[in-house]
Amino acid sequence: MSGQIIQSEIAEIPAVFSRIISNQKAFADAVALIKGRDINNVMIVARGTSAHAGLFLKTLIETELGLPVGLASPSAVSINGAKLNYRNSLVIGISQSGQSPDLLNYLKAASDGGALLITMTNDANSQMAKTADLHLDLQANPEKALAATKSYSAQLLTSLILVRTWSGNTKSLSNAGDLVANILQLNQISDSLIKEITQHSNLVFVGRGFALANAREGALKIQETSFKFVQGFSAADYIHGPMAAIDKNCTVFFLAPKASIIRGFEKAAAETRDRGASVIWLGSGGAVKSGETVINGCESDDEPLNCVVDATLIQILAVKLALSLGYNPDSSRGLNKVTLTH
Repeated sequence: MSGQIIQSEIAEIPAVFSRIISNQKAFADAVALIKGRDINNVMIVARGTSAHAGLFLKTLIETELGLPVGLASPSAVSINGAKLNYRNSLVIGISQSGQSPDLLNYLKAASDGGALLITMTNDANSQMAKTADLHLDLQANPEKALAATKSYSAQLLTSLILVRTWSGNTKSLSNAGDLVANILQLNQISDSLIKEITQHSNLVFVGRGFALANAREGALKIQETSFKFVQGFSAADYIHGPMAAIDKNCTVFFLAPKASIIRGFEKAAAETRDRGASVIWLGSGGAVKSGETVINGCESDDEPLNCVVDATLIQILAVKLALSLGYNPDSSRGLNKVTLTH
């Protein structure tokens, strides 16, 4: 039971953010390429944790730029041999390693079909990086723990800076590293809270909009490190069926960053309470009732930035939960750091 590696990688996030923020020329070059083409749609190519970052990027582009954004089905190419017509399309590949064959095959087919390719990886020498018209280095340095932490946070911030540079939004992101450092210093996830969570056999993460990415990622992190089946839902999807399984044996985490719109959670939270589940709010927003636990997050007035910073909270939560259950969150059962899908 260690956890030293993953905890040290989480502690590196402020420095990773500083490196990303200082790399403004790469973002300016990416936007110059985009604006040099008649782009009218975007496709994101990713799997696993990187696909969760892709959800965040999808919401950002749709919200701040108004462009349609899809999440690719790599098997359309790698298994079914589809030929892609991607003229006027921007295709963004997101990966920690940049090695998975099905993603690479899809990106090549997209390029052959006329797409502009931009990639984000943590390895500037990876095949995915070399395939791109432009590569955005995640600046996270090697990540050794199996569960991605600093590379996921880097993908979120890289996505936010790319979209803000593209849209011309001048909200400052220069203090993102300091905001994460503050979250790390506050260390709000107590041993008593972890003990309370372990009393419930079923865990569910619920988010909406920008926070959906972290809801999905929170569920994955706990599955990877504590070997529990955990679900992550959009608040809208949650009330369309999955909520039927909620009872007093459940802890439901509502991911509500400050500046988020409360109406996305009101019905889901109310019905969760009625079913006797334990409710925990993660973030500084939400519709908290007396007696419910709140893990406060970033306090800025910029909801997407708050989501980027609050991702650190779900990472800390996963590590502490794994350690409390006697597991080593640096590794996992039967999983490899780099997963090659075809």
